[in-house]
Amino acid sequence: MTDGPSLTEQAPRADRAGVSRAPIYAVELADAVGVGMYLASSVLFLSRAVDLSNHEVGLILGVSGVASMAGAMPIARADTEWLLLVADAYAHRALERVADDGRPDPVGV
Repeated sequence: MTDGPSLTEQAPRADRAGVSRAPIYAVELADAVGVGMYLASSVLFLSRAVDLSNHEVGLILGVSGVASMAGAMPIARADTEWLLLVADAYAHRALERVADDGRPDPVGV
């Protein structure tokens, strides 16, 4: 036995701090409903409007699902790196302008 509090007693919990998790659950529910409706409508569109067989619809949606899972992380990483590069460039530009005369230039100049 240990003398201190257990790990569950030490860990901070959002509901103990007075923060409600209801908005997060509502957003997740709306996201799940939206994805479900999108997938169902895409199956209907591919099978009825494009007149593909069930096998072709399954193959298309399966390949697109695998491609989206495989490409999600590299795209997110590239987006984050690009965002950091742009933010860094703007920060350096602003610091150079302030360092030139001690006064920032007006916005848009």
